[in-house]
Amino acid sequence: MVNVGYTSILIAELWGLREGLRLCQFLGLSRVIAEMDAFISVCLVNENREPDNLFLAILLEIKNLMQGIDVCILQHTLREDNAAADYLASLGHSTAPGLHIWDSPPSELWNILEGDQMGVIEDGSASQLPHANE
Repeated sequence: MVNVGYTSILIAELWGLREGLRLCQFLGLSRVIAEMDAFISVCLVNENREPDNLFLAILLEIKNLMQGIDVCILQHTLREDNAAADYLASLGHSTAPGLHIWDSPPSELWNILEGDQMGVIEDGSASQLPHANE
């Protein structure tokens, strides 16, 4: 989890992706699928043209990190399917700035991860529903 201080949601998403990819490389992972619920972030990273905007530096670094992983796929997911990331983003607001890595997930995250593994999604009202295709 990364707390980058006060910034836009887009920059926070890109920063988190960059740190996640750096961690993947550090761990020697060769096959990575990253999912983000920020569609614009996914589009910016997956564009096949040289970025020419405010996000140039971080986008170039992300693309470079992705090229350093044998198979690295970035895809969009619905927010409902990204509960663990949303939980960590909320948790990030209450931590000191910087990168935070845990040896194991925070206890509150276990239920979310178990639900993720079982194909359960949160509908926003604290009830859980199975995925339609399962």
